[in-house]
Amino acid sequence: MESETRRAAGAAPQALDYDAAWGRWADMIRFSPAPWHRRRLVLKEAARLDFASVLDVGCGVGEMLSGFAGRFDASLAGVDLSEEAVRQSRRSHPGMRFETLDVETGSLPERFDLVVCSEVLEHCADREGAVENLRRMTAGHLLVTVPAGPVFPIDRAVGHREHFRAPELAALLDRHGFEPLRVRSWGFPFHSAYKLAINLRPQAMLDRFAGGRYGPAQRATATLLRWIFHLNRVPFGWQLVAVARAR
Repeated sequence: MESETRRAAGAAPQALDYDAAWGRWADMIRFSPAPWHRRRLVLKEAARLDFASVLDVGCGVGEMLSGFAGRFDASLAGVDLSEEAVRQSRRSHPGMRFETLDVETGSLPERFDLVVCSEVLEHCADREGAVENLRRMTAGHLLVTVPAGPVFPIDRAVGHREHFRAPELAALLDRHGFEPLRVRSWGFPFHSAYKLAINLRPQAMLDRFAGGRYGPAQRATATLLRWIFHLNRVPFGWQLVAVARAR
Protein backbone atom coordinates (compact mmCIF):
# COMPACT_ATOMS: atom_id res chain seq x y z
CA MET A 1 0.00 0.00 0.00
CA GLU A 2 2.86 2.40 0.78
CA SER A 3 4.39 1.86 -2.65
CA GLU A 4 1.01 2.36 -4.34
CA THR A 5 0.51 5.59 -2.41
CA ARG A 6 3.93 6.85 -3.42
CA ARG A 7 3.28 6.00 -7.07
CA ALA A 8 -0.18 7.56 -7.10
CA ALA A 9 1.08 10.72 -5.47
CA GLY A 10 3.87 11.07 -8.02
CA ALA A 11 2.10 9.79 -11.11
CA ALA A 12 1.11 13.20 -12.48
CA PRO A 13 3.65 15.81 -11.38
CA GLN A 14 3.07 19.44 -12.10
CA ALA A 15 4.50 20.40 -15.50
CA LEU A 16 7.75 22.24 -14.92
CA ASP A 17 9.78 24.58 -17.11
CA TYR A 18 13.28 23.79 -15.85
CA ASP A 19 14.84 26.73 -17.67
CA ALA A 20 12.50 29.14 -15.88
CA ALA A 21 12.94 27.26 -12.61
CA TRP A 22 16.72 27.56 -12.68
CA GLY A 23 16.27 31.30 -13.02
CA ARG A 24 14.77 31.16 -9.50
CA TRP A 25 16.43 28.22 -7.75
CA ALA A 26 20.12 29.15 -7.62
CA ASP A 27 20.10 30.61 -4.09
CA MET A 28 17.83 27.85 -2.79
CA ILE A 29 20.31 25.21 -3.98
CA ARG A 30 23.26 27.23 -2.70
CA PHE A 31 21.97 28.01 0.81
CA SER A 32 19.05 25.73 1.79
CA PRO A 33 19.86 23.04 4.35
CA ALA A 34 18.78 19.92 2.43
CA PRO A 35 20.81 20.60 -0.77
CA TRP A 36 23.78 21.78 1.32
CA HIS A 37 23.84 18.56 3.36
CA ARG A 38 23.31 16.38 0.28
CA ARG A 39 26.48 17.88 -1.16
CA ARG A 40 28.27 17.22 2.13
CA LEU A 41 27.17 13.58 2.14
CA VAL A 42 28.19 13.06 -1.50
CA LEU A 43 31.61 14.60 -0.92
CA LYS A 44 32.10 12.45 2.18
CA GLU A 45 31.37 9.30 0.17
CA ALA A 46 33.56 10.49 -2.71
CA ALA A 47 36.52 10.86 -0.34
CA ARG A 48 36.50 7.06 0.05
CA LEU A 49 36.90 6.48 -3.71
CA ASP A 50 39.71 6.81 -6.25
CA PHE A 51 38.96 8.93 -9.32
CA ALA A 52 40.57 11.39 -11.72
CA SER A 53 37.43 12.49 -13.56
CA VAL A 54 33.94 13.44 -12.33
CA LEU A 55 30.67 13.90 -14.19
CA ASP A 56 27.73 15.49 -12.35
CA VAL A 57 24.48 14.46 -14.08
CA GLY A 58 21.80 17.01 -13.28
CA CYS A 59 24.46 19.51 -12.30
CA GLY A 60 22.13 22.50 -11.99
CA VAL A 61 24.19 25.63 -11.46
CA GLY A 62 27.37 23.75 -10.53
CA GLU A 63 27.29 23.81 -6.73
CA MET A 64 28.16 20.12 -6.38
CA LEU A 65 31.12 20.42 -8.75
CA SER A 66 32.28 23.52 -6.90
CA GLY A 67 32.53 21.35 -3.79
CA PHE A 68 34.58 18.78 -5.69
CA ALA A 69 36.89 21.50 -6.99
CA GLY A 70 37.69 22.58 -3.46
CA ARG A 71 38.60 19.08 -2.26
CA PHE A 72 39.83 16.87 -5.11
CA ASP A 73 42.32 17.02 -7.97
CA ALA A 74 40.13 15.79 -10.83
CA SER A 75 38.75 16.94 -14.16
CA LEU A 76 35.17 18.14 -13.64
CA ALA A 77 32.21 18.10 -16.03
CA GLY A 78 28.48 18.56 -15.65
CA VAL A 79 25.37 17.94 -17.73
CA ASP A 80 21.83 19.18 -17.21
CA LEU A 81 18.50 19.11 -19.02
CA SER A 82 18.18 22.88 -18.59
CA GLU A 83 20.01 25.15 -21.00
CA GLU A 84 19.61 27.98 -18.46
CA ALA A 85 21.37 25.94 -15.76
CA VAL A 86 24.20 25.13 -18.17
CA ARG A 87 24.50 28.80 -19.14
CA GLN A 88 24.74 29.86 -15.48
CA SER A 89 27.27 27.10 -14.75
CA ARG A 90 29.54 28.06 -17.63
CA ARG A 91 29.50 31.66 -16.47
CA SER A 92 30.15 30.85 -12.80
CA HIS A 93 32.66 28.00 -13.26
CA PRO A 94 34.79 28.75 -16.34
CA GLY A 95 37.34 26.05 -15.48
CA MET A 96 34.77 23.27 -15.79
CA ARG A 97 32.99 21.71 -18.75
CA PHE A 98 29.20 21.84 -19.03
CA GLU A 99 26.85 20.35 -21.64
CA THR A 100 23.08 20.13 -22.12
CA LEU A 101 21.86 16.53 -21.85
CA ASP A 102 18.61 14.69 -21.06
CA VAL A 103 19.84 11.56 -19.27
CA GLU A 104 16.56 9.76 -19.96
CA THR A 105 17.26 9.80 -23.69
CA GLY A 106 21.02 10.10 -24.16
CA SER A 107 24.55 9.94 -22.82
CA LEU A 108 27.92 11.51 -23.51
CA PRO A 109 30.23 9.47 -25.78
CA GLU A 110 32.79 8.97 -23.02
CA ARG A 111 33.12 7.48 -19.53
CA PHE A 112 34.15 8.99 -16.21
CA ASP A 113 35.79 7.51 -13.12
CA LEU A 114 33.02 8.90 -10.90
CA VAL A 115 29.49 9.82 -11.95
CA VAL A 116 27.29 11.76 -9.52
CA CYS A 117 23.52 11.86 -9.97
CA SER A 118 21.94 13.83 -7.13
CA GLU A 119 18.16 14.42 -6.91
CA VAL A 120 17.51 13.53 -10.56
CA LEU A 121 15.94 10.07 -10.79
CA GLU A 122 12.79 11.10 -8.92
CA HIS A 123 12.08 13.50 -11.82
CA CYS A 124 12.44 10.86 -14.54
CA ALA A 125 9.48 9.29 -16.31
CA ASP A 126 11.90 6.66 -17.70
CA ARG A 127 14.17 5.93 -14.77
CA GLU A 128 15.26 2.63 -16.32
CA GLY A 129 16.51 4.49 -19.38
CA ALA A 130 18.16 7.11 -17.20
CA VAL A 131 20.13 4.54 -15.18
CA GLU A 132 21.10 2.71 -18.38
CA ASN A 133 22.57 5.97 -19.67
CA LEU A 134 24.34 6.55 -16.36
CA ARG A 135 25.95 3.13 -16.76
CA ARG A 136 27.18 4.04 -20.25
CA MET A 137 29.04 7.01 -18.78
CA THR A 138 30.46 5.27 -15.68
CA ALA A 139 33.91 3.73 -15.77
CA GLY A 140 34.26 3.32 -12.00
CA HIS A 141 31.71 4.40 -9.43
CA LEU A 142 28.28 6.00 -9.33
CA LEU A 143 27.04 8.18 -6.44
CA VAL A 144 23.27 8.70 -6.29
CA THR A 145 20.99 10.65 -3.97
CA VAL A 146 17.20 10.41 -4.15
CA PRO A 147 14.36 11.28 -1.78
CA ALA A 148 12.54 8.61 0.19
CA GLY A 149 9.29 8.87 2.10
CA PRO A 150 6.02 10.45 0.95
CA VAL A 151 5.71 12.60 -2.17
CA PHE A 152 4.62 15.91 -0.60
CA PRO A 153 2.95 18.86 -2.36
CA ILE A 154 6.27 20.73 -2.60
CA ASP A 155 7.85 17.66 -4.18
CA ARG A 156 5.14 17.50 -6.83
CA ALA A 157 5.49 21.24 -7.46
CA VAL A 158 9.18 20.83 -8.30
CA GLY A 159 8.61 17.85 -10.60
CA HIS A 160 8.98 14.73 -8.45
CA ARG A 161 7.22 11.68 -9.88
CA GLU A 162 7.99 9.01 -7.29
CA HIS A 163 10.22 8.55 -4.27
CA PHE A 164 12.32 5.51 -3.46
CA ARG A 165 12.89 2.88 -0.85
CA ALA A 166 16.43 1.58 -0.37
CA PRO A 167 15.78 -1.94 -1.77
CA GLU A 168 14.08 -0.46 -4.87
CA LEU A 169 17.05 1.81 -5.55
CA ALA A 170 19.55 -1.03 -5.08
CA ALA A 171 17.55 -3.26 -7.43
CA LEU A 172 17.33 -0.51 -10.06
CA LEU A 173 21.10 -0.04 -10.03
CA ASP A 174 21.71 -3.79 -10.12
CA ARG A 175 19.48 -4.25 -13.18
CA HIS A 176 21.63 -1.87 -15.18
CA GLY A 177 25.10 -3.16 -14.53
CA PHE A 178 25.99 -1.65 -11.17
CA GLU A 179 27.03 -3.42 -7.99
CA PRO A 180 25.39 -1.51 -5.10
CA LEU A 181 28.00 -1.10 -2.36
CA ARG A 182 26.07 1.07 0.09
CA VAL A 183 22.52 2.47 0.19
CA ARG A 184 22.05 4.58 3.29
CA SER A 185 19.19 6.59 4.74
CA TRP A 186 19.75 9.96 6.38
CA GLY A 187 17.73 12.82 7.80
CA PHE A 188 16.02 11.79 11.03
CA PRO A 189 14.73 13.63 12.93
CA PHE A 190 15.30 17.20 11.73
CA HIS A 191 15.23 16.84 7.94
CA SER A 192 12.06 14.75 8.23
CA ALA A 193 10.43 17.29 10.57
CA TYR A 194 11.49 20.10 8.22
CA LYS A 195 9.77 18.42 5.26
CA LEU A 196 6.58 18.00 7.25
CA ALA A 197 6.70 21.64 8.39
CA ILE A 198 7.30 23.26 5.00
CA ASN A 199 4.41 21.27 3.53
CA LEU A 200 1.93 22.82 5.95
CA ARG A 201 2.02 25.90 3.68
CA PRO A 202 3.77 24.66 0.54
CA GLN A 203 3.09 27.58 -1.79
CA ALA A 204 4.14 30.15 0.79
CA MET A 205 7.39 28.24 1.38
CA LEU A 206 8.07 28.00 -2.35
CA ASP A 207 7.44 31.72 -2.79
CA ARG A 208 9.73 32.63 0.11
CA PHE A 209 12.59 30.17 -0.33
CA ALA A 210 12.47 29.01 -3.98
CA GLY A 211 11.39 32.21 -5.68
CA GLY A 212 14.64 34.06 -6.33
CA ARG A 213 17.58 35.61 -4.52
CA TYR A 214 17.92 35.17 -0.76
CA GLY A 215 17.93 38.21 1.47
CA PRO A 216 19.40 38.39 5.00
CA ALA A 217 16.38 36.71 6.62
CA GLN A 218 16.39 33.74 4.25
CA ARG A 219 20.14 33.30 4.60
CA ALA A 220 19.96 33.43 8.40
CA THR A 221 17.15 30.85 8.46
CA ALA A 222 19.05 28.56 6.10
CA THR A 223 22.27 28.87 8.13
CA LEU A 224 20.49 27.98 11.38
CA LEU A 225 18.84 24.95 9.80
CA ARG A 226 22.12 23.78 8.28
CA TRP A 227 23.66 23.67 11.76
CA ILE A 228 20.65 21.84 13.18
CA PHE A 229 20.78 19.31 10.33
CA HIS A 230 24.22 18.20 11.51
CA LEU A 231 22.32 16.42 14.29
CA ASN A 232 20.53 14.17 11.78
CA ARG A 233 21.65 10.58 11.90
CA VAL A 234 22.26 7.65 9.58
CA PRO A 235 20.52 5.19 9.02
CA PHE A 236 17.11 6.81 9.38
CA GLY A 237 15.26 9.46 7.40
CA TRP A 238 13.79 10.44 4.06
CA GLN A 239 17.05 10.89 2.16
CA LEU A 240 18.88 8.04 0.41
CA VAL A 241 22.56 8.09 -0.56
CA ALA A 242 23.86 5.20 -2.68
CA VAL A 243 27.33 4.18 -3.83
CA ALA A 244 27.63 1.64 -6.65
CA ARG A 245 30.44 0.21 -8.75
CA ALA A 246 30.19 -0.46 -12.48
CA ARG A 247 30.43 -4.15 -13.23
